[in-house]
Amino acid sequence: MPEVFRESDLEFRFSPEWIVRDYDGHGFYRRLSGHGYAGVDFLLLHRSEPRGVWLEVKNYRPRFQGLTPKPLLHYRSHPEAFAERMAEKARGTRRGLAQIDRHYRGRWWWRFANGSRWRERDRVFFPTMHALSAEQITFVACVV
Repeated sequence: MPEVFRESDLEFRFSPEWIVRDYDGHGFYRRLSGHGYAGVDFLLLHRSEPRGVWLEVKNYRPRFQGLTPKPLLHYRSHPEAFAERMAEKARGTRRGLAQIDRHYRGRWWWRFANGSRWRERDRVFFPTMHALSAEQITFVACVV
């Protein structure tokens, strides 16, 4: 059974053909986020093809009785603000992946990162995700 990921009171299960990281919950991102890095919620790397997905989840449903989802009201009247926020997330994710890539590539053991499930290891997953070109990345904003 696929692993269950939770974000914004929603549950996600991804196909086994994808390696998934809860990026904004990962230790790397938590260390970077205090330095102005905005990141997406999930990073997905295809197991056999050179492609990835950056997934940002926005749940604007009222989750507490009596509360109005103010950000959604703002974004409906100012869609350019939502687009800019998603662009900021993409830029921050790219910057964060570059920092993680530099961290790993500076280690002597990085060149030995291999094995039957090598892409699942953080030390290979993050540099591989960073090496993908913009054409190989799909940015998805899941708005509920």
